[in-house]
Amino acid sequence: MPQDNKKQTQEVKQIVVGLDVGTTKIVAIAAEKLPEGKVKILGYAHKPSVGIRRGMVENIVKASETVKAVVEECRQNIEKTTKNSVKISSVIVGIAGEHIESTYNQVSLQRQDDENEIQQSDIDKLAEMAHSMVLKAGESILRVIAKDYNIDHSRYNVRDCVGMPGKEITANFHVITGQQAQINHLVRCVQLAGLEVEDIVLEPIASAESVLSYDEKEAGTVLVDIGGGTTDIAIMKDHKIEHTAVIPCGGNMVTNDIVGVCKILERYAEKMKQKYGSCISNPTYDKEVIAVPMMDGRPPVEIKHSVLVDVIKARMEEIISFINQEIDESNMRDQLIGGIALTGGGSSLQGVKELFEFHTGLNTRIGAPDKRLVGNYPEDLKSPIYATAIGLLLCENTYGFHYSECLRKAKQTPPAKPVVEQSPITPEPTDTKGGQKKDKEGKSGKKGGLLQKLIDAVSDPNAGDLK
Repeated sequence: MPQDNKKQTQEVKQIVVGLDVGTTKIVAIAAEKLPEGKVKILGYAHKPSVGIRRGMVENIVKASETVKAVVEECRQNIEKTTKNSVKISSVIVGIAGEHIESTYNQVSLQRQDDENEIQQSDIDKLAEMAHSMVLKAGESILRVIAKDYNIDHSRYNVRDCVGMPGKEITANFHVITGQQAQINHLVRCVQLAGLEVEDIVLEPIASAESVLSYDEKEAGTVLVDIGGGTTDIAIMKDHKIEHTAVIPCGGNMVTNDIVGVCKILERYAEKMKQKYGSCISNPTYDKEVIAVPMMDGRPPVEIKHSVLVDVIKARMEEIISFINQEIDESNMRDQLIGGIALTGGGSSLQGVKELFEFHTGLNTRIGAPDKRLVGNYPEDLKSPIYATAIGLLLCENTYGFHYSECLRKAKQTPPAKPVVEQSPITPEPTDTKGGQKKDKEGKSGKKGGLLQKLIDAVSDPNAGDLK
């Protein structure tokens, strides 16, 4: 019996588990780490999210129950694959949400011994200095990622200066911050599920790792992950993270728009979006209608196909406008030879690739998270919805991450009081005049303009069912 236990421990000791706590789903994927950064999938599971809104934990208790159930199902699937008993005690967790911000910090170091070559210890000192930047109240640094270095005011920056001679090193760092309270909620959610958080990784970085090819990372590519509650962005060039952003708009907003315009239940709006949704208009859509069931035996409501497309297109164009803003802020547009790689559930909309190309001027492709998977694995895992969870398995010790204290602080924070109930919807912000406030949360407030026109155009009593 002891020998069997020893054998089982040896067979599963390389297992790593990625946990994607998303707005629409919670996913756990377990894999065996292999040489050259490859992974072999052993098991996975997913369930609809509970207690999560726009990528952030709002109900710790309910979210932790779902996390526990998903990880347990994943563990059982691993046992079916390996034919051995398995225990999952820790996970790598993805983090997103509108509280995430990216900024840049430049620091300089005067070396006393300028005759000797620059050492890794000098680079570590620079990273520690980058952590000392002034933060907003309640913020904490998630990651400090080195972009490039300048030696003795040289005309050109270099990506790696270890081994070079020099007296003064100036380093440019990409700093990712988040609200410590939100980090605490995420960590506590996982702990209540009986698990330890091994690491926290920004979700767009994880998605980029699973979707982008070696050449795309070198050429300059924008990874856009359109999730349920957020749209995550990571720009890579020369295998470095140049810019990240989290936009609090996602696929759920498209569904909410359909609910508001068509006056139907959310579950039917989601099904209609998935089955008939498109980002590109077609002349035939004006003649087609979709019959949508109503509650309590009421007759179905008939929605013009063209109205559905107009609603989807309007929201997707707004999301693209925010992505364009982030690309411009990165000052990388002219260097994006690789264009855009789309992933996440929102990338499955018909015509989304063409819409992105039209509004960004960049070549676009739909990315599957299968670049570094080996062995036999379910075809389902090639779906873009698993990009973040698979990427979490691949992010260990990449991009020169320098760990901050945010995870340690979260583990030391006293447990938050369990949240029994939360308001399902937070009222949309309005300005002091009661009008519409427009920000990265999308168009909200009073309906008007295009949305009002769409509402007026919904009913067509003379139309028939869509064939």
